[in-house]
Amino acid sequence: MHSYLLQPASWEASGVFVDQTGRETPVAGEARIVHTPEVWILTANLGEIENRYEIKPMKAGSLSTAWRSFNPALGELLGHFAFVDDAIISTFFSNNGEYTGSEFLLQISPTEYQNRGVLYRAGEFVSSWILDLEMS
Repeated sequence: MHSYLLQPASWEASGVFVDQTGRETPVAGEARIVHTPEVWILTANLGEIENRYEIKPMKAGSLSTAWRSFNPALGELLGHFAFVDDAIISTFFSNNGEYTGSEFLLQISPTEYQNRGVLYRAGEFVSSWILDLEMS
């Protein structure tokens, strides 16, 4: 069973962001998940990169859920999380359709995940990320 997103917790994150030129920038920070009956909140702070997700709580037996977030650089993003065996897969797009992307989280253990993702703007590669998450 997944622990990321499905359980309230804090996660330490570290890894790299890669820009369109291939330049890698080390990043580190924290992701925090809080559950209320109405919404699950995921806040992620990785240095200069900040995201706040509002996730629709999952119903028993469901394998996916919708989310929206606000990113200061990208604006509002809309997406879905799908739980597929030992992975969580997310696809997303911006309200104006300018940005799209996807990411996946692979569960290594109940307290460890590996995260990989990519962001496009108007169909052109913008950035990717490689992160390790550990429950703190």
